[in-house]
Amino acid sequence: MPAAFTGGMLVGMANSSTERTGGERGSHSWKPALLELGRDLQLLRSAVHHQFLLADRDTPLARNLFTLVSRSRSHMGTLLECFLGSPVEAALVKLQRNLDSAWRQFQRAWLGDKHATIISTRKGSEPELIPADWWSQNSPLNIARWERLRVAINRLGEQLDEHQATLFEVGGLIAQASQLSYSAPLQDEVIGEPDPTARLQTALTRLCSQLGSPAELDVELPRTGTTDVSFAIFTRRLQSIDRQLGQLLVVDDGPADPQHFCWRGERLPVPGRMTWKLISYLWRAEQRSADFEELAGDVWEDLPQNVGDNTVGSARRKANAFFREHAIPLQVRTSRSVAMLEDP
Repeated sequence: MPAAFTGGMLVGMANSSTERTGGERGSHSWKPALLELGRDLQLLRSAVHHQFLLADRDTPLARNLFTLVSRSRSHMGTLLECFLGSPVEAALVKLQRNLDSAWRQFQRAWLGDKHATIISTRKGSEPELIPADWWSQNSPLNIARWERLRVAINRLGEQLDEHQATLFEVGGLIAQASQLSYSAPLQDEVIGEPDPTARLQTALTRLCSQLGSPAELDVELPRTGTTDVSFAIFTRRLQSIDRQLGQLLVVDDGPADPQHFCWRGERLPVPGRMTWKLISYLWRAEQRSADFEELAGDVWEDLPQNVGDNTVGSARRKANAFFREHAIPLQVRTSRSVAMLEDP
């Protein structure tokens, strides 16, 4: 058990849900909300465990506990709007109720008689003489309401599809891994698996593939090692991955490197390099239109006489097929040697 623990968040992580989800963004926000819900619920469970067992007789409830509960509620509110009428909605409602119930119980138990006994036992013992399993046995996470919350968390994961479940899992595993340190290389089993790094690496690799293997996302984790320096490197890498995911998951509609089009929070691969370049150029062009001469130089990097109706028409048809396939209300139209990106 570490000597001190605040149960907050990784340094470098966003401090509020709106920093990461961008406020009211409709269906754009479900991906970061799932990632952050997994992360914040795990951080809350860790904070409840450690702060309860390390409290003194006059320790008030830490502010970060209220923050984590509030953030988790906010994430669930966002997700409820996105998953109305689905089995995920029912799982979220149950999770919300179990969170509220567990949190009320914890507030009532703080510095109560049982908590005071635990504090007295810990303070009256030499740290090295406290049995290793004492921390798990006296954890508030063993109480029925917190156990029901854990079950509800797992139930939500079961209702999500593969990509959604991976986001939720990665958030929780990043939070678990962030608690490892040189002084505490393994976490208490009541919180989660003692060393989640191998499972986190597998989940990150899977998520990277699901996101289209974007070049800007590097998910390779260093070994935790056996020194404080190696753990510091590991922690910085977690922070970097979290920031990269935040930037990737909160996306605006439109083209994205290396060859994707983002729509309603989805990062969709565009088949054909020239098709993507045409869409990208028209998206950013004034009035979303350009004549073939412009397209020849900036898209096809060729002479104007080599880029005509047939060349542009082929990319146009492929672009429109892509838009139809993904129900994106856009189309590329050509008229009199001018290409236009417009509503159908």
